[in-house]
Amino acid sequence: MKTVEYVFNADSRSAQFKFYALGDIHVGALNCAEHEFMRLVRTIANDDNARWIGGGDMLDAVIIQDAKRFDINSLPDWMVTGSAKSVKAMVGDIIAAQKRRFLHMVKPIKDKCLGLIEGNHEYSIFKHHNRDVMAELCNAMEVPNLTDCTFMRLKFKRHTVGTPQVAVVTVFACHGHSAGRSSGAEPNNLFKLSADKHADIVLTGHSHTFNIHPPIPIMRLPANGKLLAEPIVREKYAANWGSYMLTYKDGPSTYASRANYPIRPMYTVETTITPFRTIAYKCAKEDLSDAQISCPEIEMRQLKL
Repeated sequence: MKTVEYVFNADSRSAQFKFYALGDIHVGALNCAEHEFMRLVRTIANDDNARWIGGGDMLDAVIIQDAKRFDINSLPDWMVTGSAKSVKAMVGDIIAAQKRRFLHMVKPIKDKCLGLIEGNHEYSIFKHHNRDVMAELCNAMEVPNLTDCTFMRLKFKRHTVGTPQVAVVTVFACHGHSAGRSSGAEPNNLFKLSADKHADIVLTGHSHTFNIHPPIPIMRLPANGKLLAEPIVREKYAANWGSYMLTYKDGPSTYASRANYPIRPMYTVETTITPFRTIAYKCAKEDLSDAQISCPEIEMRQLKL
């Protein structure tokens, strides 16, 4: 795990910041939804206050030595198009070819990346072939290697007359490991993942399922000040960011279609934080500061790609 902190400056009380997790892209797979993914890249590029993290499985990273999953017919056309020399070079080092394409795709939003999380496909290459794909990607992107999971502290500052205002949102994000085909599996997995994390936002992937869990209420009492007549309830937000792979695509068979995986919707999670539009809780006669009874406004919504 990697703990990191990022500081953002807000120019007004209504300033909004948007965060995205770009995971399970599988660049280099025949059924990678590159067109839909590039729509999100343009959305992030056009928003000055948008930031993103890589959620793992950025590359498909299935190479010839992978007897279980490799299929020459599942290579995308861009990898086998061109001169004989260029095709041999790409197929000779599939990882390098996928890495070049991924870096080209995210170049417009490279400076907005907060770091990359390792997925099971990257880890498989490291484990079985002694090649650290994560280090290669992070070095090329010039971003932190967030390992398999990260705990982030997002600190927002608003400069006003006197002492600057500060708001904090915490985020736990991981690639994930569990998977289920039923509609109820992912909400249950999200709840279990969130249960022991003291975080405002929990994000995960791996299952290729898109799901936004209903806000999870957390009841607490302030550590200082007068005892409240009623406890304060803050909400925790959890989601699975989905994937950028088409289960069924015209053309040769793929690993996903052979397994009859469920069709995945082309949505992703957009998390909007309005740090200084606080959600206040009524405390009739208690003398408490705003910091004790409020928290930044957080909203998760599905963004169609």
